[in-house]
Amino acid sequence: MGDHGLLFYKSSVAGENKGTTGIIGRDDVIILKVNSQWDERGGTNTDLLKALIQAILDHPDGFVGEIVVADNGQAQAGPAGNGGSLDWTRNNAENTSQSVQKVVDLFAVSHKVSTYLWDRITTKKVNEYLEGDTEDGYIVNATANQKTGLMVSYPKFKTKFGTYVSFKLGIWNPQTRAYDSERLKVINVPVVKSHSTYGVTACVKHYMGVVSDQLTSHGSHEAVGRGGMGTEMMETRFPVLNILDAIWVNAVPGAG
Repeated sequence: MGDHGLLFYKSSVAGENKGTTGIIGRDDVIILKVNSQWDERGGTNTDLLKALIQAILDHPDGFVGEIVVADNGQAQAGPAGNGGSLDWTRNNAENTSQSVQKVVDLFAVSHKVSTYLWDRITTKKVNEYLEGDTEDGYIVNATANQKTGLMVSYPKFKTKFGTYVSFKLGIWNPQTRAYDSERLKVINVPVVKSHSTYGVTACVKHYMGVVSDQLTSHGSHEAVGRGGMGTEMMETRFPVLNILDAIWVNAVPGAG
């Protein structure tokens, strides 16, 4: 990345893979969006996740920000029929018992690293912080996009460490009553796999784990083929980096 002008670390000091145009600042809040609706090879490789978290924490200026590993399994489908998990028994890793939660627990001892399974809030409709609503839940647009039919929705939640996050607007400061959009970064980390309807799940389809399919009457999944996830990205928050996990490719239709 650095050799081709895309610097991973944002820093006032220029150097190898760092500089003023870098992606990740030392005090950023970073959402690592993974696949978690399915276990085994249907989920993002947790060895990859571990390496990515370590790379962020190794920021040359000293990382003092926060990392949240998150996904929305929609509280439906999945191997148990009730949605996703960040702590599956069988996982995509050399050590199959290494779940997303176990990886995060390794770092959480000394760093602000946590998980948030948006399944917990995917059926709860709320308003933005600026409107006086501090509850975790989903913001849902009143109307659907005219071109793709997607009714845009996105999560709003408080992290384990007390940070208020609006996926669209950024980090909310209750004292100043203002959002900081620049500090919130999304790194998109899907696993490439086949899909019974759309052929393949990769970086774009992966944003189905951002929307609430249930609060939009299941219209979100129907809108994928019309470009709905592109609408979701552009009307909420575009990832600063896509890392496509193709270590193991799941070629079984339906596991998407």
